[in-house]
Amino acid sequence: MKYQIRWGCHETNSSSMHSLILTKKNNNIRMTQEEIRSEFYLDEEWYKERHKDDEKEVVEIDPWENEFGRSPFSVLSSFRDKLSYAIAEYCGNNYSRIESYIKSEKVFNEIFNPLLINLIGCDEIEYGKKDYRHFEIYSDVGGEYLDEVEQVPYGNLVYIEKENRDDISDDELVAGMYKNMSKDGRPIEEAWFYIPDFGSIDHQSWGLLEGFLKSNNLTLEDYLVRKDVVVIIDGDEYCELDNLINCGLIEKDSIVLRYPKHGSYDCCEGIEDEETN
Repeated sequence: MKYQIRWGCHETNSSSMHSLILTKKNNNIRMTQEEIRSEFYLDEEWYKERHKDDEKEVVEIDPWENEFGRSPFSVLSSFRDKLSYAIAEYCGNNYSRIESYIKSEKVFNEIFNPLLINLIGCDEIEYGKKDYRHFEIYSDVGGEYLDEVEQVPYGNLVYIEKENRDDISDDELVAGMYKNMSKDGRPIEEAWFYIPDFGSIDHQSWGLLEGFLKSNNLTLEDYLVRKDVVVIIDGDEYCELDNLINCGLIEKDSIVLRYPKHGSYDCCEGIEDEETN
């Protein structure tokens, strides 16, 4: 015997449901460098006047939004918005240890720096968004702890391998021992750092972009400059994209590819569970 136990109920353990979409419109049309530069206002007269004495053209990447969860529903189609999502994918989600921040900056410098310099046609790239964070760092020398708080670049900290340290930090943010080599080799107890906030993507959708590129034999540059590639930010308790398609506001035929295929289920359909008496 079948019993209808849910009808149009939202999933209580809600997750993001991001999609990468290829649209029929603008099929494989790529942004020009002029169009990309216009998103950073680089060729505007007021910008040129403000930077007329600069020796180099330095573009600061400072996304206004870099946290991508299950809401609000968004369509990322501009170069800057898609770039912000890509940076969050490749460099973000680094909440734990100092090494993860150092690694993220290395990824940004190796992947995004040369790519953006080429696409924008500028001299240098700077990532401007910083987060001022405190880390406790414990001394490794004779169990002595310093009381002072030092202002030091976290990139100057050197990780001490477990087998070479005497004290172990239980701090969740620093699962290890560090020493600062820029202060005459003296270890420090705690410090404040300007951490680059590269953003984050909900765990349910993290890795989606890399999977999309690999599955469709596309490069990161393709994703950024192709006008027919857009990112949909959605949640499985909303299914806004499905709703827009189902009610006719978006023609289903205008979507060439949707990655991943979330299936044909409509979040307003009833879900039947079987129970046997």
